[in-house]
Amino acid sequence: VPVPSALGEVLQTVLDGLEMSPEARAAREQLIQKMSSLLQSDELSFPAKWGTPVLQPFGSWISNMCTDASDLDLCVQVRSPTTPHPPALIAVPKNMQQDVVTTLNASLLRCPWASHVEKVASARVPIVRFTAELPSEAEAEGTQSMRVPCDLSSDWQRGLFKSAALAHIAILDPRYLPLARLVKHWAKCQSMCDAAKGQINTYCWVLLTITFLQTRAPPVLPPLNGLLGSSQDPASFKAKVQVARAQAGPSKNQASVEDLFAAFVMEMAHLTRQWASGKEAPKALPLLGRFAYK
Repeated sequence: VPVPSALGEVLQTVLDGLEMSPEARAAREQLIQKMSSLLQSDELSFPAKWGTPVLQPFGSWISNMCTDASDLDLCVQVRSPTTPHPPALIAVPKNMQQDVVTTLNASLLRCPWASHVEKVASARVPIVRFTAELPSEAEAEGTQSMRVPCDLSSDWQRGLFKSAALAHIAILDPRYLPLARLVKHWAKCQSMCDAAKGQINTYCWVLLTITFLQTRAPPVLPPLNGLLGSSQDPASFKAKVQVARAQAGPSKNQASVEDLFAAFVMEMAHLTRQWASGKEAPKALPLLGRFAYK
C-alpha cells in the first residue's frame, strides 16, 4: 500500500473541507423545491402562451463541484403548449427571455424568504440574482437560517449540457473530479478566479484541468470530440463515456492526484511568466485534447 505523502495528506484535508455539509445540501434542495413550487403557483404571472415553466438546476450543483460557499444556478425552461403530447421541454425563445426574467424578478420581490433580489439584464444570459434565507433544523436552538446565493436565468441550454458533461467526465478517470475541485479552490485562493474582474472563471479553470490531463504522457483523459457527437444530449454523452471507459481498461498513467496537482501548479506558473512577458496565452482545447498556441 503506497504511503501517503505530506502533500497528499494536506490536499486530502482540503478536499474533505470542500465536501458539502448535509445542512448546505439540504438548504439547496429546499430552495430548489421552493422555486419549483413558485413556478407552479398563482403568485407567478407566467402567461400561458409562454408554456408551462419548469425549473432546471445546473452549474456546480450538477457537475458535483458544489461546496458550502457555492452559488446555486437555476434556469427556467418551458414545456411547449403547441407540441404533441408529451409536451417537449424547450428553451425560452430569446425574444422572451427579458420578459421572463422581469416576471421572475417581480415574483421573488414578494417572497419573504428571498432577499437582495436584483435583475441583471446586462449579463450574457439575463438573470435574477438573489439570496434565499431558509430555516435550518438547528434554528430553534438559536442559530441563524441558511443563506444560499442563487442565480436564476430564463434559459441557459448550453449551461445545462456543460454541467452534465463535466459530471460525466468523472466516469473516465477518478482523479479528474478531485483535481478539478482542488484547482478551482487554488485559483480562488490565489485571487485568479473572478470573472467580474476579467479573470478566468471557474468553468474555464475546469477546462484547463481537463486539457492538462489530456496532455500528460501518457494521457489521463482522451480528447472529447469523439464522445460529444453533434447533439448536446447529456444522456447520449454519458452513454458514450461509459463505453469509452469500459473499452479503455486500466489507465497507463499512474500519477497520483497530488502529483498531478503539483504538475498543474508548475505549468500554470510557467504560463503566468509567459503572460507577464507579453506572450499570448494558450487556449485550452479539450475537444482536441491539446493546448493551442498562437
